Amino acid sequence: MGPCWLNIKDADFSSLQNASHCKLEVLVEHPNMVAPLRDSENLETPPLTLMSLAMRTTFNAKDNKLEILALSARVYEKVSLSDTTPAEKLPCRTFTLVRPNGSAFPGGFEKLAKDRSSKGLIKTFKQESEILMFFLAQLDIVDPDVILGHQLEGVDYSVLLNRIHEKKTP
Repeated sequence: MGPCWLNIKDADFSSLQNASHCKLEVLVEHPNMVAPLRDSENLETPPLTLMSLAMRTTFNAKDNKLEILALSARVYEKVSLSDTTPAEKLPCRTFTLVRPNGSAFPGGFEKLAKDRSSKGLIKTFKQESEILMFFLAQLDIVDPDVILGHQLEGVDYSVLLNRIHEKKTP
């Protein structure tokens, strides 16, 4: 069915609060009280928020695990499914989170990252757990409808979930 407008009958907007991470929480007595709006064919589909992710990992031979070195995201807000504008021409914002591969960044790296932050947020961290906490905070703020990435399903998603679980990231 895809994104659509909904007709919700006898909705209780006050019973549920913070039961999920959704911006709007509604309680209904029965699932058949929620249905797609009948005349929605004449309406524009709801706009979507998209987040594109890319990760770089390193193999920790001692623990036999992949760890996250860097995580970049590009966020597109209010994207229409009927818009044919190429992604590179859509307004967006980016953030990149990076930690050193070892004990420290190469000389001058942090200054260079700070100087280039006009093109998007670049944050340096000392530990992987800090990257994970910042990313989850951004994920909560952005609240994307769709998360995409080149190797998201096959590799990155499982690495991300495993690292969040392993680091006990709140």
